[in-house]
Amino acid sequence: MRGNRHGLLTFGVLAGTVALLGAGFPAEDVLARDVSAEKWVKSVCTSLGDWAEDLAAAQEGVDRSESDLDQQKEDLVAYLDEVTEATNALLKRLKKAGTPDVEDGKGVTGAFRKGFTQARDTFADAADDAESLDTEDASQFEEDVVDIQDAIAGGADDIGATFDEADEKYDVPELDDAFEAEPSCSGVA
Repeated sequence: MRGNRHGLLTFGVLAGTVALLGAGFPAEDVLARDVSAEKWVKSVCTSLGDWAEDLAAAQEGVDRSESDLDQQKEDLVAYLDEVTEATNALLKRLKKAGTPDVEDGKGVTGAFRKGFTQARDTFADAADDAESLDTEDASQFEEDVVDIQDAIAGGADDIGATFDEADEKYDVPELDDAFEAEPSCSGVA
């Protein structure tokens, strides 16, 4: 995978990480029907654009200036639950997009799904950690929130490694051309 696809994959990883710092189907599942490269790319880019909007909307509910630790905890848990659900929805849309009918299409599709499954799992684990935050000690609370952010950043590194491996493994000119030509990809690449 080259060019815009690498930027698109990086966008997906960074969008999820940046949203918190400022969730599917395993790759071995049977994939949906074969579709043209153009149709698959349009579906993927549209889905990623919708996902980015969902992440931004979820962040709007987080008030970092809130002094009440119980409220901060509640906001953080709600946010992480929302991004986990948004990532689940993305995974469903990626499955529904099918498989591009090109050489290595199944591999590319599997890499997208694997990476975003890792993202979903990272967010879900962070939500579980946020649920157990102790709000009695403000400095400990802040340390624990930083630990959650660090865990998400570590998860983003793992996700990035998944996409980097796919980028090295797959070179599919038909998909590169489709990503270049698809207008909906310009907003997410």
